[in-house]
Amino acid sequence: MALKTCITNYSFVRSLRGGTMNVEGFCDFCGKAGFEGVELISYFWKDKDSEMKRLPEWLKRNRLKLAGYGTRSNFLSRESGEIEQSFENIRTAIVDARRIGAKTCRVFGGSSIEGWTLESALDQVVGAFRKLAPLAEEQGVVLTVENHGGFPATAEEVIAVIKGVDSRCFACLLDTGNFLVADEDPLKAAHKLAPYVRHVHVKDMLKFRAGSGLGQKASRADFNIAACALGAGIIPNREIFKALISAGYDGYVSMEAEGPDDEDEAKRVLDGLVCLRRWLKEIK
Repeated sequence: MALKTCITNYSFVRSLRGGTMNVEGFCDFCGKAGFEGVELISYFWKDKDSEMKRLPEWLKRNRLKLAGYGTRSNFLSRESGEIEQSFENIRTAIVDARRIGAKTCRVFGGSSIEGWTLESALDQVVGAFRKLAPLAEEQGVVLTVENHGGFPATAEEVIAVIKGVDSRCFACLLDTGNFLVADEDPLKAAHKLAPYVRHVHVKDMLKFRAGSGLGQKASRADFNIAACALGAGIIPNREIFKALISAGYDGYVSMEAEGPDDEDEAKRVLDGLVCLRRWLKEIK
């Protein structure tokens, strides 16, 4: 089985938000760089309707496949308005994913577990996704919950959410770096989650002593973490890929290139692609 190179346009978050890049420019960059797939996020369109109409042209021109779509959601907010907005974000994203031909749509559970027990967070998040699963099934789009933020953060939490929702259109987006948020070993987590994975985010992270002044505090652990260039951190990405392949995963591994704001985004991505290709070559 061969994993395929991909990149989420969140890797160019500053350029997209600042207006120096748009979705077309992102596709052109990725085609020139030689990626096989791209993943698009719902909040980076400038003129969504017209851009969606032209997206097939941009993908074809650059020999790219659309590997996935994504949106934001937070069902652990104490603000009812944010929860309702999360429902609306996902409903819209499901329909949009179907429109542009994306088979999966990334979603989040909750941004912070503060004020919740693990049981109450599970009930809240599962209840929300159960309401959304019928639309996903109707549209033929798989919602992929990411181990991101406050909940779910560990492999066991992701599995509990997936089993609780109990839908053929609800699965896992495995982020290789985010397990550090809850002080979980990324490779052990990947082995547990591998049977549930439908999409993958690849990143690297550094770990620092709490109070060191470096990085930011991990939300559910007593140390600091910071994103860094692929290959420069402590995430065993190559071994994670092996675990996924052994479980039968042969989809895209989508680079989520993050790091200091003063780094050039394009250089970080291109350097990361060299590293990603080396890992994939080494595990063939």
